[in-house]
Amino acid sequence: MKITETLKTLAFIATLVTSGVASATTTDWGTVAPGTTLTKTLSVPQLGSFADYYNVALLTSGSAALKRSITITLDEDANKLSGFTGLAYGLYSSLTNSLIPSTYDALSKTYSYDALSAGAYFLKISGIGYADPGVEAPKYNALVSITAAVPEPESYTMLLAGLGLMGVVVRRRSQSS
Repeated sequence: MKITETLKTLAFIATLVTSGVASATTTDWGTVAPGTTLTKTLSVPQLGSFADYYNVALLTSGSAALKRSITITLDEDANKLSGFTGLAYGLYSSLTNSLIPSTYDALSKTYSYDALSAGAYFLKISGIGYADPGVEAPKYNALVSITAAVPEPESYTMLLAGLGLMGVVVRRRSQSS
């Protein structure tokens, strides 16, 4: 009986010692061009304190008014997240290192970051993963979808209307000379 209690105590101490080890990984997802979507599925095991960074750049396509968006859908299955303390997701601007505000849909467990400007961003996922000795490290799971916008139909309408007006002006000038 005493041996079992001693082994449990040693296992607990070993978990505390190893959980103090911090890990950080950085992954570059590259650049997302206008009109394209980048989708990444994350399923990353973590044990101890960690902070994972995922870098992405959104290109401009000539109009600052174009919408670019990032959505993060979490797999919050209780069995998968039970081995974490303080699990946090956040999107940051690489230029200012500031957190980008999001909207959260509790039904779909989705964070949405809309109307982003062109530029560099990073997704930070951090927390502390723990597991009993001999048990697989817990995994965080997320589906990340990054969309760089294409022009809205109204933009094409304005372009065609402008070209039409230019055609009228050129025609009138050529008729009057």
